[in-house]
Amino acid sequence: MDLRRLASACALAGLCAAGCRQTVVLDDLGPDAGLSGSGGKGKGGSFGNGGSTGTGGKGGSGPTDASVDGHCSGGQTQPLSYQWDTPQMVVVLDRSTTMNAPFGSSTELEASLNAIYSLVSSYGGDHGTRQAIKFAFLDFPDTSMSCSGTNASNGCCSSDPTTVFTDFDNANLSCSGGGSSGCLQSMNRPTAAALNGAVGYFNSLSGSAQHNNERYVVLVSDNDPQKGPCQGGDPCNDAENAKNNLAGVSATLEVVAIDGSNTTSTNCLTNLGATNQVPSPYYYPVSDANNSLPSAFQQIGQAVAQNACRLTLPSPPTTGHLTVQFGCLNQQQDSGTMGNGWNWDGDTRVFLHGTLCGEFLQSSPNSTCGLQVYDGCGPDHFATQPAP
Repeated sequence: MDLRRLASACALAGLCAAGCRQTVVLDDLGPDAGLSGSGGKGKGGSFGNGGSTGTGGKGGSGPTDASVDGHCSGGQTQPLSYQWDTPQMVVVLDRSTTMNAPFGSSTELEASLNAIYSLVSSYGGDHGTRQAIKFAFLDFPDTSMSCSGTNASNGCCSSDPTTVFTDFDNANLSCSGGGSSGCLQSMNRPTAAALNGAVGYFNSLSGSAQHNNERYVVLVSDNDPQKGPCQGGDPCNDAENAKNNLAGVSATLEVVAIDGSNTTSTNCLTNLGATNQVPSPYYYPVSDANNSLPSAFQQIGQAVAQNACRLTLPSPPTTGHLTVQFGCLNQQQDSGTMGNGWNWDGDTRVFLHGTLCGEFLQSSPNSTCGLQVYDGCGPDHFATQPAP
């Protein structure tokens, strides 16, 4: 545990020496879909239904309209700036006393922190890679600036959200294995308060640009919501209402349910994971610390990180077509619904898929041969990389 905490503090502070480096290998991600639209000049390329379900702006362009080999005689070679989407994820961790139950070689709480750290390390922008997910964290039961008196002492609140993993990690480690004098220990499980804390966090970001379906909450718990002496009402209904509040700020709830020795959950925790939004599935029952728990976080991270393969250009290309390069090679345009290349909505949105998406996420934002998008033709001395 000491090594993990040291690596966490080192990586997130951006001060990693050679011994702190880590090679992150992502599996090929599934197809990322663009916006619906019809083709332009050629055989109109169609776009799949994906994270964003609206219709395409000016309509998609088929490979004959904007491929790397079409309309390139004497074309421009001006690179375009772009901004990749950064989905937002709030990790909501249950640290009630049942989370101190043995789980693998540690406890449910420590195993969860290990899995969360791995998720942040892979997609948070450490090790020279781009930030694919913007993370925030909160736990429950805990105290916040707005929580005081009986509610605070009875464990009826959640913590304030933080975007610094080391602060979150250190606070939770102090509560592991029985806790310390500065740690609130309680059997109460105010899940609704924690989920509403995530709602408040997203509301605080209302001024930032956000595309549809790019906000997520990952609830990690080993038991159903429980209020105890906090206040009246049904804790499951309150948690469902909080889930609806999340939907109101365009956030999808994912539930990681730890099946430890003290788990007594019923349908309440399962129902919280039932949703019509993406990605799927939304409920991850985990039974061991070494396989299903890290696998659940890996599945969630891979699905959410695909949002970062959606790029926005400052304006439509003046030539009416694009060239995309990666690794100093031209990349083939694909159909827009699947493949290992890229597609374009005919306006300002570019979508990377499959292998190209995975390589883009692992690359450094400052790489010499990183992803380049050109208005017109790319530099003619580069070869074309066929889509595998």
